[in-house]
Amino acid sequence: MMRSKVDLEAATRKRVRDVFRHAGFVGWRNEGVVRGELEEIADEARHHSEAGRAERALEILVAAASEIVAHFDQIDDSNGVISGEVVQWLGELPLHIEPGLDAGRRGHFLQSLLDIADADYGFDHQGGQALALLAGNDRFLTASIERWAADRRAASRKRWGYDDRAAARVLLDLYAEQERWQEYLALAVEVGEWKRYAHVGLRRGLDPLGVAERVRSGARVPDALEVGWLLLGAGHPDGADLLFSAVLAHAPGSEEAHRGKAEVSLVRGRADEGERHLLQAVGTGRGSSAYSRLRELLAGSGRWEQARRKAHEALRSSGDLVTLVRALLEEGEPVSAAREALALDPTWAYRTMREAARAVEEADPTLAVNLYRRLAEGCIEGRNRQLYRIAAGYLAKAREVLSRSERVEEWVSLVAQVREANRRRPALLEELVARGL
Repeated sequence: MMRSKVDLEAATRKRVRDVFRHAGFVGWRNEGVVRGELEEIADEARHHSEAGRAERALEILVAAASEIVAHFDQIDDSNGVISGEVVQWLGELPLHIEPGLDAGRRGHFLQSLLDIADADYGFDHQGGQALALLAGNDRFLTASIERWAADRRAASRKRWGYDDRAAARVLLDLYAEQERWQEYLALAVEVGEWKRYAHVGLRRGLDPLGVAERVRSGARVPDALEVGWLLLGAGHPDGADLLFSAVLAHAPGSEEAHRGKAEVSLVRGRADEGERHLLQAVGTGRGSSAYSRLRELLAGSGRWEQARRKAHEALRSSGDLVTLVRALLEEGEPVSAAREALALDPTWAYRTMREAARAVEEADPTLAVNLYRRLAEGCIEGRNRQLYRIAAGYLAKAREVLSRSERVEEWVSLVAQVREANRRRPALLEELVARGL
């Protein structure tokens, strides 16, 4: 006998409750098992959907998500494993909402999703698209969402002094589904959803410069940059230029704004101006992307060598030696790269230093050994056995390099210096012995 829809919901909730009852408190030790059991439930829902039983899939996912949220007080989800499952399920819901779904069932699912949002575990806007699809053009379901959003926003303003952006995003999804574009644009401006405002505004025929002016007048720097790129990609360089220039007026050292200005200049055919902005971007201390773009633009031309020298100096001046070392390695200058890498801090730039050491082992063994020694010293300063083991590995690499060069005496001297400098670190000495050093 086929189970009723109510039985399916009850059975799903029981399955989730059983998972948490058997797991007890969910933390890093058992979260993988719990996640696997929950994923089995989601797979069952997907199977129903693939078999043409979309409503059952919807029933299972909503019931399971609701029950997980009810048990969130017994989950340490600091790494997002369990909440990530819920977010994924809520994102899948629109795939299972069919136009012919009964109004009563729509209302049931809609209320369940609003209850999940109200649980205040970070899911308050994840189901926005599903809510909008469930409401459709039903005025009663629409009113339910609007009341919920109005209450959430009013409570947030009263308690915290600012708007509930999550509730506003749910309304934006609703307005988009119902093609209420004037309300959409007004709300997007009101709550500072500038990318949404720009994207929809351009599609609805708003003047690109007008959009840029509106964003400039109210947006923070990250939003202005994001909309600037959106405008540039949509073929509106004037609007993009307005926003990138506005950012530079407030933050002259913005790498992204200089890079944006460079792209605007290139679109306008002003290559010299584009090169100048890219060089300025290179010198901000975060110049990796700008350097790559500069090389892409000028490599093979007569202007590249001069621009390259300026870019290298800008990287040195700004302290962005990682980008400089990587650039030199990519451009076939391993010895120069290794010399620059010696000035890096091995506690955080170890990957770049290691690449430089490997690249120069044959061309300049002394440089390679010096880099491996610096890397080993950085690990030794970490003062724990795991890092001592890594340090021993770097010293073993130094031995290999010197042995290939028949410089055994230098190796003997090097390891003796390391042992003497660290004679009060028995754990390190044990790791050296374990590596035959």
